[in-house]
Amino acid sequence: VRYTNDASDTGDKLWANRREAVTNIVKDYELDIVGMQEVTGKKINGTVQLDDLKRLLPDYTSYDIERDGNNYSYNCIFYKKNKYTVVDKGFWYINSHPETPGNTWDYFGDANSIARTVAWIRFRDNESKTEFYFAVTHKNYSKASNGVYGAELNVRMLSELVGQMPIVLVGDFNMHRSD
Repeated sequence: VRYTNDASDTGDKLWANRREAVTNIVKDYELDIVGMQEVTGKKINGTVQLDDLKRLLPDYTSYDIERDGNNYSYNCIFYKKNKYTVVDKGFWYINSHPETPGNTWDYFGDANSIARTVAWIRFRDNESKTEFYFAVTHKNYSKASNGVYGAELNVRMLSELVGQMPIVLVGDFNMHRSD
């Protein structure tokens, strides 16, 4: 989605100029489930992305996980509310203590070493009764171990969670090419 930013958003970057295009992609392609990152929950440039998405996607409901408790950046899973039932859902933080918020392994104080999350839902298709998992992640791309350790954590946690069930994992997989 790309977060909104009072300091740098102008022209095409303004959410007011992007929100219809973003929601039209979901509606035009009739997407059943969509994972989003960087959805802003604060009022910036006169609007709140999360509120706008919920208003402009009335056939969908969402599961929203905020990364650090300041109502700024969310990982969201939007899904067609009449097509799926949520069997279970949850999230974890991408750090050495995934049950609690916090920065990642190598926190150097840079803007890229910030709390990140994975949100997941176990869905049941209301027609076929088939169950599967869907998860959305937003990994750090800062120095050293974050990329590698974050990927390893996600693979381990998702494997333990889903077992042999199908899963779709989407997200912003920030990593350096050498990782």
